[in-house]
Amino acid sequence: MEIYIEKSKIEAKKHHEKIFNSQGKENILQIYINESRIEDNIETAAYCSTTEQMKHRYLGKDIDYNVYTTELEAIELAGIMIK
Repeated sequence: MEIYIEKSKIEAKKHHEKIFNSQGKENILQIYINESRIEDNIETAAYCSTTEQMKHRYLGKDIDYNVYTTELEAIELAGIMIK
């Protein structure tokens, strides 16, 4: 298993296209994670472009969670999808 964390969306897209063009979609399970804040609430999500599966989790108020917590929650959601 290989994990890539790019510094920007542009770099991530370039890497995504390079891998898909060289290895083919059927050999790759790509999972993207994200967090969002809306009106002082925070949630996290994971999306698998290969299976088109999405999972999200509402965490609570943004004063109770930081970016590290939301990223770990998203990684946990990604792990659930891999099973």
